[in-house]
Amino acid sequence: MSVRREPRRSARLRLVIAVGVLVLAQATASWSMDDAFLRVAATLGVASAAVGAGIMLLRHPQERRRKPALDGETTRVIASEDPRVASLRWQIERLEREYLEHIENATRHREELTQDLRQRATDLARARSELARVDKARDEFVAVVAHEFRTPLAAIRSFAEILLNYKGELNDSDRVQFLEIVRSQSERLARLVEELLDISRIRAGRAELRTGRFPIAAILTEVFESMSMLARSSGHVLELAGIDASLLTWCDRDRTVQIVTNLVSNALKYTAPGTRIEIDARAQDTDTVAIVVRDHGVGLSQHEAEHLFEAYFRDERKSAAARGTGLGLHISREFARKMGGELHAARTEGGGASFTLLLPTQDPRLSEESTTTDAAGRNL
Repeated sequence: MSVRREPRRSARLRLVIAVGVLVLAQATASWSMDDAFLRVAATLGVASAAVGAGIMLLRHPQERRRKPALDGETTRVIASEDPRVASLRWQIERLEREYLEHIENATRHREELTQDLRQRATDLARARSELARVDKARDEFVAVVAHEFRTPLAAIRSFAEILLNYKGELNDSDRVQFLEIVRSQSERLARLVEELLDISRIRAGRAELRTGRFPIAAILTEVFESMSMLARSSGHVLELAGIDASLLTWCDRDRTVQIVTNLVSNALKYTAPGTRIEIDARAQDTDTVAIVVRDHGVGLSQHEAEHLFEAYFRDERKSAAARGTGLGLHISREFARKMGGELHAARTEGGGASFTLLLPTQDPRLSEESTTTDAAGRNL
């Protein structure tokens, strides 16, 4: 009789051991449920105890995925009707599912981090390349400015020495011609200095404007008269279209003259002798006036169109033909925006380039106040 009772005692002992291990595993898991490693340790402990006690035979999760359980198939050794064994099996399977879910989430998170690191590396490389390009452009700018200052200074010094050393040998015509050269080169130096001061004021936010309503025809006539002699001397044809005398714009008059003069000067620099350059203006709509400077030269390349208004930009293909600081168009666009307008460039049909300066017809601040008042009235 004692021999028959021994298996039953052994089975009860194994069951008691398994339940004790389960309680210990649950206490450990509940002590730190957020710690995935403790969950895994609890799972392995419970499973080891169950297998050692002969209560359950576990299979690898991958094997379960490859071979789904068939009807009637079971991995349990003890009958399933025992509720304690069923509870133990349910706890183990739950911990196993949580472990697999944690692994999947960790893998997904690692992939997201890897993708983010790759994107950051790409952005960093692009920023480094852009910084290198700006540094190179700045170095070239310093060299160009030095050359731009050296050329007029050399001319002024040379002709000043001639005027001082050959007073009696020069007739009035030669003296006037030499003095005119000195004056023009002095103005060139003054423009260079003003460009440097403008870019400094713009970067520091200290660029001041004296705005008001001015007739477009008067502004463009002033530019035309000041640039006509230079255009004729270089063999270009400068034309001014008939402008409506009643066409007014809100702007800083001196800055607008500076912008249009810079556009005409660039057209003279970068087009061949005999090229026709046109200055025109029209009302684009009730709130905007468009001033257009158009030439019929070689036009703009895609590279120029992308970087034309950047500070220090100079096209290497054209730099040999015409020197410049690369600041004129950048400064022009900045002042156009400060006056509430914009400056655009485009390639014209049949070749050539077209620069369009858009300016408001009235103070933009009044339009903003009117819009705000109307919105407030509608809300009331």
